Amino acid sequence: MMQYMDIYQDTYSSEIDLSPDTRRYLQEAAKWAKFISVVGFVYIGLMILGCLSMLLTSTILDDGLGLYSPTMLVVFSVVMVLFTVMPLIYMNRFATKMQLALIKDDVNYLSESFKNLKSHYKFCGIFIVVVAVLYGLAIIGLVVWSSLS
Repeated sequence: MMQYMDIYQDTYSSEIDLSPDTRRYLQEAAKWAKFISVVGFVYIGLMILGCLSMLLTSTILDDGLGLYSPTMLVVFSVVMVLFTVMPLIYMNRFATKMQLALIKDDVNYLSESFKNLKSHYKFCGIFIVVVAVLYGLAIIGLVVWSSLS
């Protein structure tokens, strides 16, 4: 058992071995990811404020417009916020962990960073597939509905 640990410690290093160009590219990617996530969080904050103002005015202005009522717009906006927040959290975690990995030269932070980047892209990919399926179902529904009319 001791021999395995000696070999493992000799071959595994907690330092990051990256070329200067790769390090610079990752630093720049982390900065842009941090910027995009912060702007996204501000956007979410503005959407929440808009939802609250629509919710407050919907009680005053509710004209019984059905699907186009302010309450339905608030519900739609809240759903959009929920689908927007997760990729931004993953992107922010990627940026933060990547910056720490490059500053501290630590492979564990680098691994955590790429784990969050993977989660970001996985969430976005699944979301795109779900939206594409919903669009497909909507088109099929419209074609069936128009043929019955």
